[in-house]
Amino acid sequence: MSLDLSADLLISAMAPAASLIQRLGRLNRRMMKPEEASKQAIIYPWDNKGDKRPYDLAELAAGERLIQEFSGKTGISQRDLAEIAARLHSEEVQQVESSWLEGNWCNVPDFLREGGYTITVLLGEDETEIWSIAAQKEQELLKLEKKESRMKLFKQEAQAWSVPIRIETDYYQWKRKGFYPVTPIGKIIYSEEVGAEQ
Repeated sequence: MSLDLSADLLISAMAPAASLIQRLGRLNRRMMKPEEASKQAIIYPWDNKGDKRPYDLAELAAGERLIQEFSGKTGISQRDLAEIAARLHSEEVQQVESSWLEGNWCNVPDFLREGGYTITVLLGEDETEIWSIAAQKEQELLKLEKKESRMKLFKQEAQAWSVPIRIETDYYQWKRKGFYPVTPIGKIIYSEEVGAEQ
């Protein structure tokens, strides 16, 4: 899928060079005249420590080299991005086996990625907030002379708060609210940027 948009400002955490190039490619795509000016990109360092990180250190180092190449320059074009990308990625690409890509016209079914086991949960830290929103919605409905159970409203609101996590060995002991197991407070650290850190 492609997203054809043109932004006036880019704010991004440090990422691999390929990801940054894709993001930078969304800046000022519609510029037709030099007087329309360059647009600003702000790339900030991201605390990417620990075992559960989406990028390895080599990928982030390539991203940092890309930013150093462009630091202080203005008027960077799509061609500039492509040339830098070619220089940064001159290392030999490792071949990855894929039944789907390497098979003949007659293939056997196979998975495109490794399977994993996850469950959808509510974070214990969010439960009070979900109940609070459900209570507000209940009051709003009562003003309209409509009656709805708070548990039903909780379940509806909980859908927006639910998150997938890897199955924990003790999850069957967690309390449940509606359809969802609720994690003990502090058990799962969750970030919107990288998901559950387990």
